Amino acid sequence: MASIYSILHLFNSLLPRILIGFQIDPTGTSKVYCKLNIYLSNQFSLTAQTFLILATVDRYLCSCRQLRYYREWKKVKSIRIVIGITIIFYILLLIPHLIFYDTNSDNACSPTSNSFNYYVIYFMDLILITLTPIVATMYFGLNTCINIRQQRKTVHAAAPHTTIVKSAIRNRMEKQTMRMLLLQIFVNCISSTPLLVQSIYASATLQNDKDLLLVAQENLFKTIVRLLSYVTYTAGFYINFISSSEIRRILKEKVHRRHYSTTQVTTDNHTAN
Repeated sequence: MASIYSILHLFNSLLPRILIGFQIDPTGTSKVYCKLNIYLSNQFSLTAQTFLILATVDRYLCSCRQLRYYREWKKVKSIRIVIGITIIFYILLLIPHLIFYDTNSDNACSPTSNSFNYYVIYFMDLILITLTPIVATMYFGLNTCINIRQQRKTVHAAAPHTTIVKSAIRNRMEKQTMRMLLLQIFVNCISSTPLLVQSIYASATLQNDKDLLLVAQENLFKTIVRLLSYVTYTAGFYINFISSSEIRRILKEKVHRRHYSTTQVTTDNHTAN
């Protein structure tokens, strides 16, 4: 689900930027598109990040000794309920965006209320979109790594006669999980920390008088960190590819098989001619 919403967020957020490159800005000319674009962009972004956090929570519960919590969590009914609640929650939470966003005199899509603008800056941008994913991912990811290390020591101490094959498989899976979690934490920090800094700066200087040069510099920095934040939604495949030797092996086999099939078809066509 996180991958689906990540793709939807990338498509919905990057399409207007591509159109602006062709001197087409639908967000500034269409009130309906302005409202829907902001609404869907935030909904897809928050839902994707929440599912990524839930995936980290899933790994954390799997590493805990209290397996009964993990069994309850892994029930199909529980998973469906959590997914449904997450989607419905953000659908309802973001309804005010459909009301308080509109095109202004400069043909820009922005909040029409100062109070709602404060809500967007302090709560939505600062807490939900930037701070919460960083803190949650680091907390559950690092605690998962700690649990895995403790379990490894416990297993070796309690079962010294464990077969070499089982021990090697367990160690390999644990190392892959730890690499995956540490890479996920690193990517989230690299892509989200600049956005967090920008959100804090924007909230701290909201009431300041700014000249045109400073506004232009702030807009440039905001654009750069916004583009950098998209790494969070595109890095999943690369993190899994780097962390898992099994995924690399399967991908190589598929590429080799595809290349062999293409070569075979080309050879058959030349032979037929």
